[in-house]
Amino acid sequence: MGSVFVSVVVAVLVVSACGGNGNEDEIRPSISVDVVLAPPSMPDEQWPEDDWEVRITGVPPFTPGDPIMRSWTTREKVADLVHGVVKFNNVEEARRYFRRDDPRSYDEDFPLRVDESASYTSSSADESHLYCLGQEGTSEACATWAYWGRYGQYVVYVDYHAGVTGDRYGTGVLHDGIALSEFLSYLRPFDEHVTSVLAEKS
Repeated sequence: MGSVFVSVVVAVLVVSACGGNGNEDEIRPSISVDVVLAPPSMPDEQWPEDDWEVRITGVPPFTPGDPIMRSWTTREKVADLVHGVVKFNNVEEARRYFRRDDPRSYDEDFPLRVDESASYTSSSADESHLYCLGQEGTSEACATWAYWGRYGQYVVYVDYHAGVTGDRYGTGVLHDGIALSEFLSYLRPFDEHVTSVLAEKS
């Protein structure tokens, strides 16, 4: 009896350590990635004061599965927002990709990796990470924010990139970036869109 109890406790601890909301093995409805992707008008509707416009919509190269991405930029080129969705045939393929291609693994591109994953919990993602990346910065002023989430067999990312502004000498200088709180205000509507679409199709 004692050994059975120990086994149950160990199993509970392992599940708890994995994180997520308990749906890690739940496959989501199979729908087009175009539908899961945020619509072109969403940023401008959410934050009209920023004056967002679509920059690119397309299929990112060298990405497995069924990927799509869309990016927006402010008219003043102060910042870019990127929303991407990658759909896999099953949860296990998505889990492998999620762990292998975690954005903090790109050491050469992003030597700075401030992990703020504990600062945001998605209502439906099975796993998620949130980082301040780049050459320098802090949670109070970060030029590159990256959200990386897995929703069943879908991997979703939301990135914020500060733009380049000119100094008094006409030299391009990277904008200081934004605080974690401001990035979260951008992230939530994207997360809510994905959650809503996948729930509606259940």
